[in-house]
Amino acid sequence: MRWLKRLFKEEDGAVVVIVALALVVLLGCMALVVDAGVMYVNKAHLQNVADAAALAGAQALPDKNEAEEKAIAYGSFNGVDINPDDVNENYADGQIEVICRRIDVPYFFARVWGFDKAEVTARAVAKKDSSLPSAFTDYAIFSESGDIPLYVGKAGQSICNGVIHTNNTLHLGKHLNVTRVEACSGITETGSNTIGSRDAASPYIPIPTDFKDELLAQVTAAPKKYIGDQTFGGNGLDLSESIYVQGNVKITGNNITGKGFIYATGDIEISGNNTQIGSADIPVFIYSEKNITIEKNNVNMYCIIYAPNGIIDVQKNNWNLHGRLIGKSFADACLKNNFTITAGSGDFSGVPLGYGRTTVLIE
Repeated sequence: MRWLKRLFKEEDGAVVVIVALALVVLLGCMALVVDAGVMYVNKAHLQNVADAAALAGAQALPDKNEAEEKAIAYGSFNGVDINPDDVNENYADGQIEVICRRIDVPYFFARVWGFDKAEVTARAVAKKDSSLPSAFTDYAIFSESGDIPLYVGKAGQSICNGVIHTNNTLHLGKHLNVTRVEACSGITETGSNTIGSRDAASPYIPIPTDFKDELLAQVTAAPKKYIGDQTFGGNGLDLSESIYVQGNVKITGNNITGKGFIYATGDIEISGNNTQIGSADIPVFIYSEKNITIEKNNVNMYCIIYAPNGIIDVQKNNWNLHGRLIGKSFADACLKNNFTITAGSGDFSGVPLGYGRTTVLIE
């Protein structure tokens, strides 16, 4: 029995060493569980904030300044200061990237190994998920009529960075550079053109009736209403408050600005030279139940021109459109020469609908 007692006495020091080592392992496990848990909670919170901020910012696109302001405001509301440098509203066409950071999240048990704090980040990318009909989203020039042919290009150099579609016959002139052309009843050409691709037997594409009805219901709720024919002149027309006119409209001022639309139950006529309609960040929406005529040389437009029941006629030369022309039909001389059309995903902010304003996370 004495030898057994001596054995235990001799191993007292070993037990202390073993316990000390076990405590180190235990602290390591606690650091892993507790500190990793803290990092996870912070990461999850930042991710939720980044998602919300990106969705809020995407709602404001293509107005990049407003998109950044909304993203930062949503971060602040949720307790996260988002650096403007971490908001990239130019991430991709119609998309915004937001990064949320916390640079001083403290460690607890990991301090035993000299780790005091860590940086935690979360990233989100959101975009507008357009549910507009294809007549809006897929085409730069869209003619719905199945009875009236579409004429494009007669002289000069003209460019269409987008798709041209008609539900009748498409007659192409010369010196055209077009991404793609589609027609339900054939395509003719009278000169040399550069066409990316073509479909001379395209299916008939309508503008959905329910979309027309919903859009009409929205424009009738415009904050500014006028009864009878109206003329807007002076230095320009401000659409910061959208306008509804029961009658015809003439716009003779130099510029059309503001984030909104103008709707008329009658014709819309825009006249004058060297005019700016909308802007790259804030395109507008011009909508007539009848006809839309633009009688301007050297006009620069950021807008959607929409005449679902009438004729679109851009009569002059040297005009540049960032947007779309969508009509029941087009005047024969409308698209004759020296024009440039570029369609993009940021064209729809003036459209007064939930359409084109739904936002989704993509990263």
